[in-house]
Amino acid sequence: MRDESSFGVYPRKLKSGKSVYYYWAYLTSGKRIYRSTGADSYEKAVVFCRRLLKNGQLATEKNYQFTKYTENFFIYDACPYIKARLLRGKSYTKGWAQAQRNLLLSRIMLEFGNLDIREIYEQRIEAWLLTLKKENVGTKTLNHIITILRIIFGYALKSHDIDENPMLNIELFALKSPEKGIMSREELAKIFSFDGTIVWRSNMHLALNLTAAITGMRLGEILALKYEMVQPYFITVAYSWSDTDLLKCPKTGKTRKIPIPESLYRLLHSFNKGRQPSDFIFSHGNTPINHKAVYKQFYKALDKIGIKQEQRKNRNLTFHSYRHGFNTMLLECGLAPETIRLLTGHSSGMTARYSHAQLTNINYLPLAESFFPKTIPENNILS
Repeated sequence: MRDESSFGVYPRKLKSGKSVYYYWAYLTSGKRIYRSTGADSYEKAVVFCRRLLKNGQLATEKNYQFTKYTENFFIYDACPYIKARLLRGKSYTKGWAQAQRNLLLSRIMLEFGNLDIREIYEQRIEAWLLTLKKENVGTKTLNHIITILRIIFGYALKSHDIDENPMLNIELFALKSPEKGIMSREELAKIFSFDGTIVWRSNMHLALNLTAAITGMRLGEILALKYEMVQPYFITVAYSWSDTDLLKCPKTGKTRKIPIPESLYRLLHSFNKGRQPSDFIFSHGNTPINHKAVYKQFYKALDKIGIKQEQRKNRNLTFHSYRHGFNTMLLECGLAPETIRLLTGHSSGMTARYSHAQLTNINYLPLAESFFPKTIPENNILS
């Protein structure tokens, strides 16, 4: 019977020209296996093997078929890569993990599922990606696939299951996104008109869109707003909302404060009859309204002020256009770029000149209010 504690090490030359030491050992069945130590010297390889032997991991059955190897990848509570990131204090949303899992199953698995992960080489991956490009697969999808493969093969390399990362020299595709359009002052005045014209289905949708226009907040941040976060002269942005991850930190993980006119404060608090400070503002129950309903009402409002579907698409107007318009307005105020990043919640390596307390006193509000009518309704006057 084979001794399960015996092993041997030997060098193996890779395609790159460098040498890596492998070891051989025996499974309980007597089958001899060959594994990489990842070490570049005999001494390091022996130390590696002795550590595995001590931990009972020298000779374990392992399935290298791509399908089996990735069976838990991007399953939020089971993926070793996600677990490692979370333990290091880094963020990883369930929505993003689900999107990666879907693409792994629908695209990547069809191409590599039956292959041994140790035998998937750079040339094979590159040729497949170029084929997808010729088949008019979108650039964002292609880059998402590359990101997923980088994660999988990076993890395999770190685990010494492969000796060379086939994704090391594979580049992302150039992404040319159309510039996001913004609405003119005249269009903003129309869409937020309070002259009796019925543009919005309800005051709640009007208030939600007005908040986006005046603060530049992301939709998820607006949906996460609670009454206690809206004060007479500023909003505290502390959370974001998604249907998958529910309440989570903002995109950069940092809280920020944004100045608002007192009229917006009164409008937002006009919905709070019988509600608690910790309740969501834009909600008909215990959770915020669905983002799809927001998009639907936004497009209907554009249509009512004369911006039809074809024109909207040609100008690339979306709900996110409010955020771009807000950024433009701040630039018109002459604010420093690092200050604008603090207000919009963009990440930056630069040291900002203002604290969040000082930001609430930045005087861009006169310009902001010039975009909109002087009188904002304070009651639910719309049906």
